[in-house]
Amino acid sequence: ATETPSNSAVVSIKLTPAASTTTLTASPSSVTPPGNVTLTATVASEGGTPAGEVIFYYENISLGKAILSRGKASLAASSKGLPAARYPVHAQYLGSNSINPSASATVTVTVK
Repeated sequence: ATETPSNSAVVSIKLTPAASTTTLTASPSSVTPPGNVTLTATVASEGGTPAGEVIFYYENISLGKAILSRGKASLAASSKGLPAARYPVHAQYLGSNSINPSASATVTVTVK
């Protein structure tokens, strides 16, 4: 039996990561020292349930990071030693192989 050579085409597939959106809540949004504020980031994507890490910031200072679980990540931030003021905070989702990073809008936490 003779084998007939075949011509196979090479197919290149480029996977584009899906977009994500990050929203941030602060509970309570107003606190008296030394109380804690729980910052919760919710990350959504049409590309599936996001996984990975979220970093929480006051202006450009990292308050800490948390790992997403079912699209949510939380961090307890202490107000101990903080002067009375309004503090702008935001969250940054770092992305994954299949989902792009995103940042939340700024949320203001008031320390009384």
